Amino acid sequence: MYGLFLLLTYDLQVVHRYSPARAGLAFLPLSMAVMISSTTASRALLPRVPPRLLMVPGLLVAAAGMATLADVPAHAAYVSHILPAELLLGLGMGAVFVPAFSTATSGMGPEAGVASALANTSQQVGASFGTAVLNTIAATATAHYAAVHRAGGGRGTGAAALVHGYGVAATFAAVVLGVAAVLVAGLVNIGTPETGGHGGGPVTHDAAGSSDLEVKARA
Repeated sequence: MYGLFLLLTYDLQVVHRYSPARAGLAFLPLSMAVMISSTTASRALLPRVPPRLLMVPGLLVAAAGMATLADVPAHAAYVSHILPAELLLGLGMGAVFVPAFSTATSGMGPEAGVASALANTSQQVGASFGTAVLNTIAATATAHYAAVHRAGGGRGTGAAALVHGYGVAATFAAVVLGVAAVLVAGLVNIGTPETGGHGGGPVTHDAAGSSDLEVKARA
């Protein structure tokens, strides 16, 4: 998402000639979609379904949003092309954030604070790495497009070259989100809180009435 913020800012301000304030307002639907998805669907469904049943569809919806951006032509209308991609990405990632952080701290007991800190740090590292990678891909694709079109006698250095680079980066991001969905489907196997949240099995209790999670936490 941080990589998208950078590339979409370039697209809105350089290609579409938005002012900084107008570009910022253009991001509001994305932020609102994340908020709606994370505070309603995830919060309502997470206690009832395993986290991966929210995370996998969320990642696939986000991938669809990125794929939509990959096919945006130069000077495309905001409402018909960019807004739908923002809404898909926001709704998808909002469904991922809550169960992802819940899973990261599930069953940790006294170590939950450490697990939460590690999850937040990993998110920031991933954001920095993802932004660098996507920007590099976009710049490389733009330069290649411009060079090919100059060699063919065209201008090749205008909005079309920039949008082509953004589209290639968005395609790469969509593939990454799709791979992430596959990995989550195969690796995240904890159950719902009602089933103990640790692999889907029931919560058992010892003779003193303590649950197995409480015993593990004390150990």
